[in-house]
Amino acid sequence: MALPQTVNHHSGIPMDPKEEDRTTLGRGIRTIGYKRDYLEGEWFAWHAIRELIQNNTDGILMSYNLTRRDITHEIENSDHHFVAKVIRRGQQRPDGTPTVLGWVRFDSGTGVIEMTNCNAQLGSSFVDIGGSTKTKSNALAGGYGEGAKIAALILTRDGYQVQYQATSFNWKFYLGGPKGQNLFCSLTPISDRELGNRRAQHEAALRQGTSRDMVSNPWEDVMVRIGSIQSGKGRKVTVEEFRAWIKVSLDLHRPSNTIETGAGSIILDENFRGKIFLKGLHLENYQSSKLFKYGYNFANGSVDRDRKKMANAHQEAYDLAKLWAFGIVCHPEVTIAKYVEMMLDDAEWADVNLVERYITRPTLQTIWQFMLDKDPARKVFYHDDRNGDLDVDLIRRSLKKEPKQLPRRLWDPLKRFNLIRTPQEQRRYLLRNAVDSALEDTPFVVGVKCSLRAALALDASTRDLELRFKSSTDTELDLLLEGSEILVNEKWLDFYSSHDEMPCWLSRRVSSKEVNADSFFCNHVVNDLYELVLAELRHGRHRDHNNPTQSHGSLRLRVSENLHQMPRMVEAQQGDRAGEIEVSWTDLQGGLVAKFDGLSGDFQVILHRQSTCADKRAELVRPKEAIPLEDETEIENTTKVAKCGCPEQIVSQKGCNTIFFGLSHEEEYFPMVARTEPEAFFGIPPKEVRPRVSSVLRSIIAERHTIIQRQISSENSSGDDASNSDHDDINSDSSMTIFGSNPTHVHCTNPATSHSQFSRLAPAKDIAELRQRELATEDHEPCNLRTQLYDAKATIESLEAKDTDATQLVSNLHNHITLLQEENRILGVKLAGAENDVDQQLEWSHIRAERRRIASKRMRPSGEEDVASLEEPSAKRLRKTILMIGEGMAGDTTNGRSSAHDA
Repeated sequence: MALPQTVNHHSGIPMDPKEEDRTTLGRGIRTIGYKRDYLEGEWFAWHAIRELIQNNTDGILMSYNLTRRDITHEIENSDHHFVAKVIRRGQQRPDGTPTVLGWVRFDSGTGVIEMTNCNAQLGSSFVDIGGSTKTKSNALAGGYGEGAKIAALILTRDGYQVQYQATSFNWKFYLGGPKGQNLFCSLTPISDRELGNRRAQHEAALRQGTSRDMVSNPWEDVMVRIGSIQSGKGRKVTVEEFRAWIKVSLDLHRPSNTIETGAGSIILDENFRGKIFLKGLHLENYQSSKLFKYGYNFANGSVDRDRKKMANAHQEAYDLAKLWAFGIVCHPEVTIAKYVEMMLDDAEWADVNLVERYITRPTLQTIWQFMLDKDPARKVFYHDDRNGDLDVDLIRRSLKKEPKQLPRRLWDPLKRFNLIRTPQEQRRYLLRNAVDSALEDTPFVVGVKCSLRAALALDASTRDLELRFKSSTDTELDLLLEGSEILVNEKWLDFYSSHDEMPCWLSRRVSSKEVNADSFFCNHVVNDLYELVLAELRHGRHRDHNNPTQSHGSLRLRVSENLHQMPRMVEAQQGDRAGEIEVSWTDLQGGLVAKFDGLSGDFQVILHRQSTCADKRAELVRPKEAIPLEDETEIENTTKVAKCGCPEQIVSQKGCNTIFFGLSHEEEYFPMVARTEPEAFFGIPPKEVRPRVSSVLRSIIAERHTIIQRQISSENSSGDDASNSDHDDINSDSSMTIFGSNPTHVHCTNPATSHSQFSRLAPAKDIAELRQRELATEDHEPCNLRTQLYDAKATIESLEAKDTDATQLVSNLHNHITLLQEENRILGVKLAGAENDVDQQLEWSHIRAERRRIASKRMRPSGEEDVASLEEPSAKRLRKTILMIGEGMAGDTTNGRSSAHDA
């Protein structure tokens, strides 16, 4: 039974009484709420087709719970016919045909466009403004549910009929009301007969297993038709109009060159340049702050109501960066060059807008490697374009590269992920990773190293820093402070390289005269290096070494003064006579200071033994507590003994040389020379040298050694016991000589060995033969002259030996007296303590005796011997013994002094 109709008071159109109940689907007329002129002049027919195609695709995805990557379009296109079937990828029906999920069809003969979404329904909310089933789905476009109704308004306004068939109803849109200004939708249920016939046909096809014909089922599909649906009514769609309209859909109008990724598509087709699609929906007049170089189809995102821009600019930048990242991973051979080109282009393409915020590290690594591969010779060095010319000069001069600027969008992320370095950082990197210097230790090299180490030793903040020189093959950085190490470019160890930028007078003269520069040393080289160290400390990156005990200015002045006063070209050589070594050096201040009385300074020269003081060679600075002598004029060139036991002299600045006498020819010596001021720099010590030995003494020593070895051999053959005894005597007699209080081991070839020792070891006839051979070797002089010369030399050597023995004996006796005096003092202390103990014992003994005497009178009979009378003599004997011991010690001390006086 038909429901009674009422009249819509706004439009005068009959309406279903159920119209007011918009939640119920039934026969009736629904007011959509759009006026005829809504979006007029802004949206056109192709906008409407875009919305309907997109809704059809979204409906298919929702109906089968798929994504856009799960479907594809199979297109059949001819001049008068067009069919685009939506099929599921990788799925077929039992008969081998693809599973059809929907379609778009156009027939030029009828002038009707048909779009079908299988397995879908429409509810009553479809005709409500804002009503949609896609609101919360990010995989679907639109999102507001208004696209289908706005499309119906625009097409109806242009004269086309728009009719849906779904949920067993026909949904017809039309303009009505006063002057046709309002949009309505008429809902009419499909007759039961028609539904029954169509169901029967569908079930028969299913029983036969044949593929489904392109016929929609109104009870389970949604179909929309546009054009002249009823004969003679509505405007037909022409072929030209249809082909122009479908260009809004990537599914129906495919570009010739695209890159498909998980985040969407990059459209390289020039015809699609600057076109933006969202899930296949074309966003006309897409608004962006910059132009796009390529077309894009975003797989995710949302748009505003007017379909003109992405709802969020940062979302757009993120999606673009993600899309290109997928493209670079999947198709690097096509995408990476294009992406880098846009990032380097000055055109500021929207394709790379805000890319510095959202580009990923793997993408950057691929881009950076691509850029490096384009420059296999590594001639280019990239830098930040914001620094301009500040980096250009440094790159060309120091790094020897060709500078190339990078825009902020590329430089910032590369720097953030530590994939690129600034020119300053590159210089540090090269020096840090350079190989250690392998330059030979020439005098210039040693001078620079030792002087710089001495400068660092002046302050506690730099004293522990370790110098490490690096090869300068790949870097021009002068110096770098890394932790506790100072990395120095080895160019400072080369005379010519260290003067490249600031040549001094000496370097210019050396270059013009072609003199060997290794013998020279310039103060300003070390001064410049020390200034670089202070500059590194001032940067504040090295807190452990940035707390000097003195100001940098004070340290700089002290280093300069010490370098100017530092002895240069220190040399040591044998003297003219045996046992002598001559030490000489050069003083840069000597000539100037000598002009002024009282201003000249003195030098301390210590001649160290190599055998005992080899470590002294590494000393750089005199001790801080060292105090210059007050009256140096009285002791100039006088040899004394340093703390280490080696000979020492104080030499005037005017001399710059001195001679040490009486040195052992069996020792090697090296000098350490410095000004007498505290913390003065030592000069570079030369190679150790051994004193000269006289020719006669050398011959005698050799013969003595031969005779002693012969005597030892003959004694060994006579018997093991006697041989061992004699050998022990030889060792004990010839291996010890007293010098001061310290025994010093020497060989039996020592020239100080006494004549009596040699006579005891060698027979008289051997000595006579030795003398004859010595005299016979002097063939060019008369015999008597040779004899006199030999006797004179022998006498001198004998006197020197006796003098040495006497000096040693006196020194030994003085030491012995000192020991006796110390023992006497200790015994005196003990004696005083003993006397106190005796007095105390006598006092207590007297008290006890007195007590016993009183008690004995009371208890014992008279006549018994008193205890005190027995104890008294014992105490006296003890006191007398102690006094005798003290007198004996005093006598020994007196005798020792008189013996020393006699000696």
